[in-house]
Amino acid sequence: MADLSAGKLNCRRIYGLACKKWNSKDSKANNLASLKDSVLKCLLAANEARHTSISVPALGTQSLGYSDKHSAKAIFEAAKEFSLRLPMPLLQVIEVLILDSHRIKEFKEQMIALSACTKCQDLHSDPCIANRVVEVISEQLRTIEPKFSDKVKVTVSGECSGQCRSALKEILDSINRSCVEKQVCEDYPPNLNSAAFQQIKKTANKHHVVLSVSRASPSSEPQLFLAGWKEDWPNASEDVNKEMLSLWKKQQETKNKYSNVVWFRYFINYGFCSYSEEVSIVLEEAYQSKKTAVIADSHVEYSADLKNRRLTLSLESVTAKLKREAVTDGVTLPPTWTEPFRENVCNKINLFKCSWEYARVEQKFRATLGERKQQILSIQRIQNRQYYIGYVNEKKKVQQKLARHGKSSLNSFERELWHGTKAEAVEHIVEDGFNRSLAGDNVGMKYGKGVYFAVNSSYSCSDLYAKPSPCGTKTILLCKVLVGQCTKGKRGLTALPIINSDKSKFDHFDSAVDNTTNPTIFVCCFRDHQA
Repeated sequence: MADLSAGKLNCRRIYGLACKKWNSKDSKANNLASLKDSVLKCLLAANEARHTSISVPALGTQSLGYSDKHSAKAIFEAAKEFSLRLPMPLLQVIEVLILDSHRIKEFKEQMIALSACTKCQDLHSDPCIANRVVEVISEQLRTIEPKFSDKVKVTVSGECSGQCRSALKEILDSINRSCVEKQVCEDYPPNLNSAAFQQIKKTANKHHVVLSVSRASPSSEPQLFLAGWKEDWPNASEDVNKEMLSLWKKQQETKNKYSNVVWFRYFINYGFCSYSEEVSIVLEEAYQSKKTAVIADSHVEYSADLKNRRLTLSLESVTAKLKREAVTDGVTLPPTWTEPFRENVCNKINLFKCSWEYARVEQKFRATLGERKQQILSIQRIQNRQYYIGYVNEKKKVQQKLARHGKSSLNSFERELWHGTKAEAVEHIVEDGFNRSLAGDNVGMKYGKGVYFAVNSSYSCSDLYAKPSPCGTKTILLCKVLVGQCTKGKRGLTALPIINSDKSKFDHFDSAVDNTTNPTIFVCCFRDHQA
């Protein structure tokens, strides 16, 4: 498998697979296994690269000699195994791209077969990750039509087929005139959980109407629709709105009671990853009640022993660690931080070389090191609770300023940058933060009087900045920095200029740079907790 750059295409990466041709002398199972393993390898690589979606073509159907049926079966089986291996993956959407209409039939049949084998009664209301693969296809194939619980079979007889078609058209027109499908509530309550939605659905079914939810896009707000006979619709709409409001109020009460805690699950490749707010509330409610919680994800049930912080998969005799973290001053501490925490004390944690966190930092360091040859002796994680809370609060202020200036979509306002300094200065920085009064001790003030950060590790670990100790070792820091909106720096700059905008007359730039088009040096920390 080759991991390629996307170039100017509207995606992050391209994966090239080297797959074997269909071998007629080999068994069908071996041929399918070969293609399935290639697809699975690609899905795992995309998940490890922290991608959230991937598009897969009808692999093998051209020069490799796979039939449409075999291609579909291999792709769907790979997606199924992927979902079983990683019940909570970062890769959430797997799309299958079919360019030729004649291939759709075979893929649809494999979709139905997969739905049956996963025992999914309603493919669209409760899909597992494997089902999401085929949902994209089926969404294009199916037409929107109400599905009522009471089915009626109508047989039309006549002297000729023309009369039958005319009569059938009149019947369908009459049904369409008698039925209605309208949006039941324009302001759908946000974050209603799946259990609440099922309860609302039951309320609608009592009135013999069908409730459905749709989104214009995956990120847009959901829209709720009721479909049924015109005379049933008003009462159904009224009851659904009442039920929806009641459930939302109960959910908000539970949320306010238990939302001050976040639960995490440990993954071998990623460390501790946080659960969604909805799942965290379920776990915390069970924890406070001293009960065992059962949570479901992608049709896999987990039994959570909250007292001993263990998670057991019902389908396998496998356990995983759980972690409970209280929200401090409205701030959730990073899930990678280890307990116990000492209040107002900086903790330095040595990372294991086999951990994903160590590997990520090492990769980032060597990516911009150039021709320099540096041996990494150790990597430490800095845990300073008090300073981190200040940083998060400062981040909120920067985001509010961006919103005032219509730049809420600016994703580069926070960056990971390098800072080189002498070893004794590192101890003061990790304890008390950056001291801008010492700015310029090493490099002058070419772009302003502030703390200097670099995009390239080769720049920060040079002897000019990261001064060697008597034994020849150096120390550099990888920092999260709120660079915000940048302006061109200049010598002698002690305060950042005001942003030339009608939105606010008092908002200043957040950092100075060497080049506004493609900056490699940032001058920051004109305010506390900016890094």
